[in-house]
Amino acid sequence: MRNQNRDTVGTVQDLYVDASGSIKTVVIAVGGFLGVGSKDVAVKWRDLKRTRDGKSVVLSTDLNKDQLKAMPDYKDERRVPSQAATPK
Repeated sequence: MRNQNRDTVGTVQDLYVDASGSIKTVVIAVGGFLGVGSKDVAVKWRDLKRTRDGKSVVLSTDLNKDQLKAMPDYKDERRVPSQAATPK
């Protein structure tokens, strides 16, 4: 995850989609060092910008690292198994 200055401000940990398959929430790890001491925050998909860097997709936000760190800790959403994963 990058900000407008192309500085890395966090790492995408998870994506949550709705029943139609649209991405709704992106969970981002911020702070810490090499994943230790970081915290997860949730950002709405519609609040992120998407660009390409060669073959990669780059997500960016208008928020800086301090603003992301100030957000409340993300609490895990209940995961619902997909129809394909449900035993018959």
